[in-house]
Amino acid sequence: MQSKFWKIFLLLLLLLISSCSDKNNSKLPKKKNLSIKPKKPSFKRNPNPIIGILTQPSPFLEFPKEHYSHIASAYVKGIEAAGGHAIPIKYNDPKEKIDMILNGINGILLPGGGANIREKNLTTGRRQFTIYGKTARYLIGFAKKENRLGRYFPLWGTCLGFEMMAMAYSGKKSVIRKVFGMVNHVDSLTFIQVRVLLINRIYMELFVKNVQNSKLFRKAPSHILKILEQQKVLYFNHKYAIYRDLFYRKLFLN
Repeated sequence: MQSKFWKIFLLLLLLLISSCSDKNNSKLPKKKNLSIKPKKPSFKRNPNPIIGILTQPSPFLEFPKEHYSHIASAYVKGIEAAGGHAIPIKYNDPKEKIDMILNGINGILLPGGGANIREKNLTTGRRQFTIYGKTARYLIGFAKKENRLGRYFPLWGTCLGFEMMAMAYSGKKSVIRKVFGMVNHVDSLTFIQVRVLLINRIYMELFVKNVQNSKLFRKAPSHILKILEQQKVLYFNHKYAIYRDLFYRKLFLN
């Protein structure tokens, strides 16, 4: 009788162990189907973009330019006021570090200022780009490449930065000309649309007032545009510029 009891007991115990084992196995995660391709990331508008600002050699005697660089605070405050985040791109950092920053930002700002773009080579006597000029050109090249590949990557140049962009796109320093009367100058803004016609090798310009086609101002409120056109609220402080006729003559700048 006892022998029969133990046989039944062992049989029930084996059935219980087998049942527990099946339950545990059912909880194990299933293997992923590696043949399924991952979904492409969806690109959405970023309300808080990260903008890299190129630094410039320090102009202050107490902070030697060999060891210090700076960014005017107005550029940082402007980015932050629009909801963005500003980070510095040091003009004299190694290329590897600059590349690492470029891969983590959404746009570039080239500020204005008095940094030297070119300098005289003491050995050859020829003019060559400074470290700052070379870094600026590298950033511009990166932005051009990203946009060619279909990845939206804005590049903004103010004053010196705009001159740097014109030189980089044209490949010539000659597109920058000296101007007079624009140092510490206040004026209004005139909106024009220019159509360039080539007649007998002479470039003719047709000026048509049109703000709707402007990428920069087409969404601006009408009362702001009125102020810009009718009041002297814009500050100019530069010695060099790009002449309008030269700008439109160079199709790679237009």
